[in-house]
Amino acid sequence: MTCHLYLSSLALAGCCLVLASGCSREAEVTFAPREDLQAFAPKHQTQLAAGLEEYFGTANSPRFMVVAPDEEQPEDAAEPLLVQQVDRLHLAHGRDVYTRQCAGCHGNTGDGQGPAAPYLDPLPRDYRLGKFKFTSTPRGSKPRREDLARIIRRGAKGTSMPSFRWMSEEDLQAVIDYVVLLSSRGEMEYRVMRFADLELGGKLDMQDATPEKIAEAEKEVPDIDPAIFADEARFVADSWRQADDVIVRPLTPQTPYTEEAVAAGARAFVALNCYKCHGRDGRGNRVQDVGKDDWGHVAYAADLTTGMLHGGRRPVDIYRRIYAGINGTPMPAFAQPDTASGETELQRSETIWNLVHFVTSIVEGKPLPQDVIDEAIREQLKNLETQTQPEAGDTPAPEAPAGDTSTNQPPAPESPPAESPTVAPPTTEPPATETPAAESPAEPPAGEDSKNNAASAEGAPD
Repeated sequence: MTCHLYLSSLALAGCCLVLASGCSREAEVTFAPREDLQAFAPKHQTQLAAGLEEYFGTANSPRFMVVAPDEEQPEDAAEPLLVQQVDRLHLAHGRDVYTRQCAGCHGNTGDGQGPAAPYLDPLPRDYRLGKFKFTSTPRGSKPRREDLARIIRRGAKGTSMPSFRWMSEEDLQAVIDYVVLLSSRGEMEYRVMRFADLELGGKLDMQDATPEKIAEAEKEVPDIDPAIFADEARFVADSWRQADDVIVRPLTPQTPYTEEAVAAGARAFVALNCYKCHGRDGRGNRVQDVGKDDWGHVAYAADLTTGMLHGGRRPVDIYRRIYAGINGTPMPAFAQPDTASGETELQRSETIWNLVHFVTSIVEGKPLPQDVIDEAIREQLKNLETQTQPEAGDTPAPEAPAGDTSTNQPPAPESPPAESPTVAPPTTEPPATETPAAESPAEPPAGEDSKNNAASAEGAPD
């Protein structure tokens, strides 16, 4: 009898939920403009919204238009001819998958401001800069579709990004196209907005501004020409197309994973100054301020001892993080050899493989070769001390006369060799409560990165 009453109560509660949901109107999905756009001339806000809708549609009716090739453009056309890049039904399907599975964290606009975002650390990715951290492409390049598929399928360990291994291939490809749309839309919005500010004077002084003053001020502001939208659309689309041509492939085969390789990697951990951010114990001390990322958030060096590498722990994943750095973060690329010491590109690649083995040993929980690290640090400090001591026979500079300040300036710091990779120096900015730094969109990849197309050693899966 008790069981029957319990089941009846559940059924009644279910009916109430169904009735309640049927009576409520589903919230409309919309794209939100950037907050800093409010400082621009009202007509620029209107023109930018119209241009974005022309290329990308609305959240309820998305489309993905690109500028047609030059040979297809009609002569003397007032505006450039646009063509559809992705089928609109396919995009609508991608939007539905994204809304169900992704928008709760990443937001409807892809700005990383979904309702769950304030409770997550690290914060969800904001796609609108056109930058993605964990890719198989060089620093500054867009990800390949395979990179996006991998992060969706496998998730990002140590973050709130879950694994969607069960997602169907149809859903996966549709949501990837929709993420690319959101990223392209956001980057184009930023670039056009920046052009309007720097070239057209579209950003107005809103202090003590009245509607009358704003209306008067914007009379002097030129319109945003449709050609500007076309130029920025070409730039963004080209940067996505180029990604497949610049995959980072190791320059040398993967070396054996031995104790000797781990010890060599520990010495490289010191020589390349990795320990200054990640700590001599690899724990990535959060007290150390290594700067901010391109999204304006305080960045922290990874704690390697947790065993959770956000971008994957395959040997080739770790190689790529060291070789190319991590997009949008203070983690630099270490691809360039120290030519001042005679190091070659192939030798640098072997050094990176040793670092890969060292990091892998930490991730696997093996004892840290602390004695090797400490000895390498002592040797580094000794060498620095030797370099700063004056050579025998040097005559000290004469003391400056009273009142002469020409020699009282502090000496310029010694610069490392130009070719030697360096770790971004820590800043003195206080952590996270500050206003985020100004965002900047992705820049086109450097041409020299395409030389990385050599044979790859993919390693074992996670």
